[in-house]
Amino acid sequence: MTMPASNNSDARRYLDLLRHALGRDRFPDARYEMSSGSLQLMPFGPALRAQGRDWPLEAVTMVGTKRLENLENCCCTVLEEGIRGDFVETGVWRGGCGILMRLVLATTGDEIRKVWLFDSFAGLPKPDASRSQRPMPCYYRCASCSHDSLEGPL
Repeated sequence: MTMPASNNSDARRYLDLLRHALGRDRFPDARYEMSSGSLQLMPFGPALRAQGRDWPLEAVTMVGTKRLENLENCCCTVLEEGIRGDFVETGVWRGGCGILMRLVLATTGDEIRKVWLFDSFAGLPKPDASRSQRPMPCYYRCASCSHDSLEGPL
């Protein structure tokens, strides 16, 4: 394995460029917004896009550039600390996080790990207490943001 991407300036620039391209934060596009029960196109909102709080028209991911940066850092930490195993993205949408994970592996020379992508293509299931002994996830409206959040035991 070569030097981690965080220590290689060419790899660092390439990963930065890809992260911005995946989230389309440097190439503004419209965003969808569900208001009054109907889907509407709205103008680009840089702060919303950075935090992953919009529904991009053309971006390859919905997680936003801050979360993409965190994902990249997590991948680099796994590699630097020699933690074994493959990488996985669940709830894929357009696969942007999987693309980023694959590029982190490519820039570090890791040819052994795989990146797995999974999606139900049906959204999150509704809670069903009869199917589990564990407490059910709690859906709630986040007071500090404008989107629904999901919490539950792992």
